[in-house]
Amino acid sequence: MTSTLTSETLTAEELRKMDAYWRACNYPLELAIYNQVDRFNLASDMIDRVPRLQGPAAHLQEWFRGQIMESIRYADTEGQDKFKIRNWPIAPQDGGRH
Repeated sequence: MTSTLTSETLTAEELRKMDAYWRACNYPLELAIYNQVDRFNLASDMIDRVPRLQGPAAHLQEWFRGQIMESIRYADTEGQDKFKIRNWPIAPQDGGRH
């Protein structure tokens, strides 16, 4: 016997939650963003925690938020993380110089 899920078997809220779950599972950066352990959230959190950075680096927090929104939008539209994110090396190949 084959079972098929339809909008008649799940509530709208259950469908929304399932969709959010699968989207988060399919895109590693998006999952990290939802759990606030991605590089953008961590860098922004560091600025909040280091008093001497709060003034000079505050503008970067807006940029980080923009990167988060852009990354989620891209993953939702394209079905994967952006190329630069997908292929981010663990250790920079150029010795850390970008």
